[in-house]
Amino acid sequence: MLTLRLAPSRTQQIALAAIAGFGLSLGILILTGAGLIWAQNPWPTPPPGPRPQVPTVIDDADITAVNIPSVPGATSWVVPPFAALLPRTPPVRSTRLDSPDGVSLLVDAGSIISTVQILYEPVPIEGAQPPGPRQELRRVFDLISFDHRAKNIELDLQRPWVLEVSASGLTESIENPARLILARYDDDNGWLPLVTTYHRNRLTLETRIIETGRYAAIFEPLIVSGSTLSKNVLPN
Repeated sequence: MLTLRLAPSRTQQIALAAIAGFGLSLGILILTGAGLIWAQNPWPTPPPGPRPQVPTVIDDADITAVNIPSVPGATSWVVPPFAALLPRTPPVRSTRLDSPDGVSLLVDAGSIISTVQILYEPVPIEGAQPPGPRQELRRVFDLISFDHRAKNIELDLQRPWVLEVSASGLTESIENPARLILARYDDDNGWLPLVTTYHRNRLTLETRIIETGRYAAIFEPLIVSGSTLSKNVLPN
């Protein structure tokens, strides 16, 4: 039987040579360079993150109630921590605390690690510290923190709380309620303004707080060329 053997074409010869050259280069890389790559030290294992503190929930029978002063609107809340595991991303569970006269706190899970008590007490404007020049106090109140034994404590919040104050009744003679701001009193610096959002549809002022203390709603008119105006910021 006659067998024909055809010689490879010029193109086939070039392709075979390229494949052979690539194989030879790859073999050299494996025998030399790859060994160095494999010999590299692995990345160090990062240290473990801090373990979350286990919340301490106090039984109701072990809580000594805070004395509520005989001031109209004063109230107190017992705020237990959330014992369940928290999600790593928002939203998280929260609870809402409402006073009888339009002050509310929104407490997120994970913000406290033990049961606390919060006393809300309205303060007469004439008995509060005066604000800055051209500012007017419209409402003042105290938020005081206690432990479960009714001992006054400095609250260490792990997450900020949302403070909402009703603007109803605060907007008399004010053309633009968005000029109302919330502020916290500091013994060394006086009234410190807080980033405040005015919700026109709900008639509320909202801010975030990281500590208890004395708070106020302050009217801050706009001063332009020696004139006092009450309109500038657009509400949300």
